[in-house]
Amino acid sequence: MEPKPPSVLYHYSDANGLLGILNHKQLWLTHYSFLNDSNEIQYGKKLIKQVVPDFSESLPQDSFEDWIDNFDTREERRKDQTYIVCFSENGDQLSQWRAYADDGLGFAIGFRSSALEDLAGSVGWCFGPDRVIYNKGQQVELLREAIDNGFADHDGELIEFWDGLLDQNAITFKEAAFSEEAEWRMTSIFVAQPGAAKDEYLECPTPLFRSTKYGIAPYVQLSFSVTAIVEIVIGPRCPMREKHWVIRQLLRHHEVESEIKITNSKATYR
Repeated sequence: MEPKPPSVLYHYSDANGLLGILNHKQLWLTHYSFLNDSNEIQYGKKLIKQVVPDFSESLPQDSFEDWIDNFDTREERRKDQTYIVCFSENGDQLSQWRAYADDGLGFAIGFRSSALEDLAGSVGWCFGPDRVIYNKGQQVELLREAIDNGFADHDGELIEFWDGLLDQNAITFKEAAFSEEAEWRMTSIFVAQPGAAKDEYLECPTPLFRSTKYGIAPYVQLSFSVTAIVEIVIGPRCPMREKHWVIRQLLRHHEVESEIKITNSKATYR
């Protein structure tokens, strides 16, 4: 059974990010290779390649060998098509302020997780929010459980099954060093089957591009209703801590002023 997210998930951002989210009513899903973890998704990929051979005797040998032989080719095809937007269970985490909110000058935007789930279900090309798993023992256990449960229902379609296994797990596995982020993420993977015509791709937005500290990053836009936002936490170094009235005016401009709670971070970071 998939874990349910907490009622509110927080997206850390600088001031420009907050203005962009409110003004355009969009979340931006960034290509995974431009996130802060240089091993993003590759970690999960390597773990799957370590675990799957343990089940080789239970599989038709030609199917297993074909999957292994073509694993990297298929993943190269997927590489350009995976986009992620990140949230945290914690709306006032010092490491998050430092890393994702302009060193404490920014904001943590609280979204109703139920609204994010509804949003993912409505667009067809996005899924989540899904909890990120950091414990390697739990990661291996989840992989083994998924493989065991998949045999009976996927006989004859093993290539598609293993690829689905990668999609569902590699994107939610990270190394333990990131565990304090308590991350949940929404993800899109735009991939057609080999040989499919261009119009057989899932309907999905055309990637755009923006400048980041990691280079020129592709991203896709996910539109939402501002009513999905329930809280704005002001960072520990943000000058707006003493100017809640400005944030109230900004929210009033979007006709959601009375619906959103404004709080200051309790961190004493300067």
